[in-house]
Amino acid sequence: MAQARRHVHQSEITLPMRCRVIGEDGSQSPLAQVPLRTRDPTIDLEEVLEFPPFQRWVRTFAQYQKSDHNTHQTLAQDIQINSVDIQSVDRFGKGAIGFIKFQVDAHYVSTGASLPGVVFMRGGSVAILLILQADEEPHQEYTVLTVQPRLAVPDFTHPELPAGMLDGSGEFQGKAAQELEEETGIQVHQTDLIDMTELAYGNSSETQSTPGVYTTPGACDEFIRLFACRKKLSQSKIDELKGKLTGLRAEGEAITLRLCPLDSLWRQTQDAKTLAAWALYTELKRRGQLCFPE
Repeated sequence: MAQARRHVHQSEITLPMRCRVIGEDGSQSPLAQVPLRTRDPTIDLEEVLEFPPFQRWVRTFAQYQKSDHNTHQTLAQDIQINSVDIQSVDRFGKGAIGFIKFQVDAHYVSTGASLPGVVFMRGGSVAILLILQADEEPHQEYTVLTVQPRLAVPDFTHPELPAGMLDGSGEFQGKAAQELEEETGIQVHQTDLIDMTELAYGNSSETQSTPGVYTTPGACDEFIRLFACRKKLSQSKIDELKGKLTGLRAEGEAITLRLCPLDSLWRQTQDAKTLAAWALYTELKRRGQLCFPE
């Protein structure tokens, strides 16, 4: 039987990234190692290194350092990262890391000014703009909002698109279809989903461009991949969705569905991902770039 790996606690290890900075005279310093630290003896730094969102953060910074001479490289080389201090780790029910909070000690080499370095790391998510058309009246389009408590705001009836966190597999469409079924009860095939993020910004899985829409880039790494899906139902089936209770109760979800006309979605919520999806949908449709499977 294979033995589970046992991590030995370390208060500091070296990150798999190095910084090359440009001095005021234009000279380049040697690549410098960046320490990863923690003062919390319960935090396993090796486990933090295995957290997919943290790996992506390290990898992206390293790519900017190595890229060809461009704006990204120039700015990245003017930023000196001195250390990364892990302050807290929150876990999901089964023990997997869910969120990490850390402090990046960094400054501009050219001016000496410090950069804001508090980071709440949670990784990517998906959200789905579900467009419903009634068979009897195909020109009338509705969308489905989930209404649930959001304590951080706080708002106990916060309306937003069906959404969920990515699991690190990189399967955007599959996760989007899963979340849609869990939160609305509506089943769709992955091929029914149109990735509006990719249509608008390109496929960033192998590039340094944005992987999605950033919601709070000043302090959080979260990006959201926005999908659109159109489904035709009878008017009676659409009406059955109004006020329907859904969500995974075992995971603390208590969701009520709300229907609203698509053309008035922008007035129904102040949720950023919902408004971003509506804006992308509106512009992509205007440009004739949306083509839903029949």
